Amino acid sequence: MTVTVVVLTWNGLPDTRRCLAALRRLDHPAEIVVVDNGSTDGTADAIRAEFPEVTLIETGANLGYAGGTNVGLRHGLNTGAASVWILNNDTEPEPAALTALVRTMTARPEVGLCGSTLVSLADRRTVQALGGARFDRRRALGFAIGAGLAWPFEAPPEVASVERQLDYIVGASTLVSRD
Repeated sequence: MTVTVVVLTWNGLPDTRRCLAALRRLDHPAEIVVVDNGSTDGTADAIRAEFPEVTLIETGANLGYAGGTNVGLRHGLNTGAASVWILNNDTEPEPAALTALVRTMTARPEVGLCGSTLVSLADRRTVQALGGARFDRRRALGFAIGAGLAWPFEAPPEVASVERQLDYIVGASTLVSRD
């Protein structure tokens, strides 16, 4: 499966550097695209110099999260990617993360979006979310599924149980199928 990874940044060079360094270690091939949303901190120049393999798209203005991400999505779709992995610039994915997402999407072609297990960068032994969250309509609040669990798992949570609770995918790491 061909994948384009879209990382949006705005004046976030330190985070973006760490994210791109982690993406270099992925065990699944992918085109890495950084959408620079009008940064004024030298992000674009630094990425060009330090990560020449990365496709850099400069928007010239801060288009916001949705606007900047859509620029990256369009690029991925226009270049024929089967899927686009939207990834926050303050994430540091494990080498096998994309492989796991692709494996899930390939095994279940009816699935259009797939989220990742997210752990805290401050305490990598604590789960932030098991790919998504529940939404309590009465209180208008979202609650991350699995938040606070210990990582790595002694016994992984049952996928079906997580999916039954899932109302939405956490946007920090979302694999989106072209279909």
